[in-house]
Amino acid sequence: MNSSFRFLGVWFNVAGSRDFVKKQVARECNSFAATARPAKLSAKQVVYLHNTVLIPKLEYRMQVKHDWRRRRS
Repeated sequence: MNSSFRFLGVWFNVAGSRDFVKKQVARECNSFAATARPAKLSAKQVVYLHNTVLIPKLEYRMQVKHDWRRRRS
């Protein structure tokens, strides 16, 4: 198996590729922007959503990358 898979809500990348995580982060940012764009939000509301919703999601996505090749040696 050399692809990414989701187990109990956590993504694992067996191949150790960072591209998968980068694509997930880009998708998350685009989704956030698409959702917030049509809403009539103040600058403070956007900052709040960015800091309390988007950044924690991105941090979580970036920390779950696991490089299996390093553990085998």
